[in-house]
Amino acid sequence: GAPGGLGGHLVAARSRLPGASATRSGDATLHACSEPNLVSCHHGFAARKLILRRLRGSDAGSGTIGAAVAFALAMAIRPLGWGIQAGVFAVVAMASVWASNGMHDPTSAKAGDPGWVVVDEAAGMLLATIGLGFTGAIAAFVVFRLADIFKRAFPGVSRAESLPGGWGVTADDVVAGIYGLAAGWIVTAVIS
Repeated sequence: GAPGGLGGHLVAARSRLPGASATRSGDATLHACSEPNLVSCHHGFAARKLILRRLRGSDAGSGTIGAAVAFALAMAIRPLGWGIQAGVFAVVAMASVWASNGMHDPTSAKAGDPGWVVVDEAAGMLLATIGLGFTGAIAAFVVFRLADIFKRAFPGVSRAESLPGGWGVTADDVVAGIYGLAAGWIVTAVIS
């Protein structure tokens, strides 16, 4: 966008925050988001849902809370059909890649996937519930969270996280979402 546009204002606002930097390079705005702030850069704006670190000093549980919020959204849009659910998943997944690209948290053991970014969990959860009724979606939620937390126990999840930038932050949750979706459909088939 133009220097005076929204991107320029976000860059200027972000660069004034402690622990943050932002520069403009041609049409691209480059950010280094090293910590969550209540005022966000354009990446962080779409990436933050709840900032547990600010509220209680830890990111623990942020992914589950983000997934729970996405679960509620998935159940709310369920009556609109699986096509709308798939479309919402696609939009949130692309927003996750964009929003989390270039983010890093040097204080995290998972340096590529900061705990305070939960839009990736929202994308995975939305995928995990496509076309499912409530009981199947509950099973999908449980399996999705297990696959996301215990990545190495679910083939492909950990490997997906090794992709660069926002793709890796998002891809592990998408693969975990596939596990959740499969579990949800198995439960649905068994109880039908």
